Amino acid sequence: MKYRVELADSFTADLDRHLAYLQQEKVAPVTIGRWLGRLHELVLGLDELPKRHPVDPHFTQSAGTTTRKVNLGNYLIFYQIDDEHRRVTLVAFTHGAARKDV
Repeated sequence: MKYRVELADSFTADLDRHLAYLQQEKVAPVTIGRWLGRLHELVLGLDELPKRHPVDPHFTQSAGTTTRKVNLGNYLIFYQIDDEHRRVTLVAFTHGAARKDV
């Protein structure tokens, strides 16, 4: 049985900030579109076997619940799994260089 993938408000806010940054830097819309396509594929791929990605000990400790991470190029996507409700919730998105502990 597949998991339902959901976006937390915190993830959406992180992503919106990043997209605003890309637009401010005048990244071509087609480039942004391709990047968003790759992000979309990666996120939808979490509906099967979401535990295949590693647990992030720092985010897990700060969140108080097991949090996993997956890379998309230089970016990190953090998510939590609710097995009881078969749900994956994306909770944060950041550039890897922004993480002092990585």
